[in-house]
Amino acid sequence: LARVQQLAKQVKSQQVKLLIQVQNDTQAQQALDMGVDIIIVQGIEAGGHIHRQSMPLLQALQQIKPLTDAANQHRSAPIALV
Repeated sequence: LARVQQLAKQVKSQQVKLLIQVQNDTQAQQALDMGVDIIIVQGIEAGGHIHRQSMPLLQALQQIKPLTDAANQHRSAPIALV
């Protein structure tokens, strides 16, 4: 996580949009704390090597959307959730 936070800080310092893929609400909150501009939500249906941390896409979206809604209340540009 520390390495990702360092990279996120470098990206943001260059005025580049930060996109982070997450599988659950814990990861989404970490992404929000890093100043993410776009959160890509991947559900368990996508497969891959992160199976233990994943949940069905609809369930993940239902848990993550309230986090982005709350964060968007304090931003001039909304966080995109895709």
